[in-house]
Amino acid sequence: MSYEDKMFMKQMDNEFVKRLGRKLGSTVTVPSAKTAIAKQQTTALHRASMLDASLNRNPVKREHFLTFMSKILDNNHAELAPPLGEHEECWYLPLFGVYHPKKPDQIRGVFDFFRQM
Repeated sequence: MSYEDKMFMKQMDNEFVKRLGRKLGSTVTVPSAKTAIAKQQTTALHRASMLDASLNRNPVKREHFLTFMSKILDNNHAELAPPLGEHEECWYLPLFGVYHPKKPDQIRGVFDFFRQM
């Protein structure tokens, strides 16, 4: 299990209790959607600026990344997001690239959806 999985399981053990037979109850607080969106936006923008700097420093990596993203769009695995309305919310999906040691000429984009605790 990952570190986050272990922390979640520890939180489940500590904060979930049996109530009225088999039903579970919890004192776990869930952050508001606006707080979660703000944290995701901050993280996504930070990672985007790091990725941008990395791609600007390394033109070969930039070409590999552009090729990866072109394939994603050409295969309809992703699409451009429509413009947001005035009061619409959005979620952010941080992205970074990794290389496999046996495939040095091919980058893989990692869309890092995560839950902050």
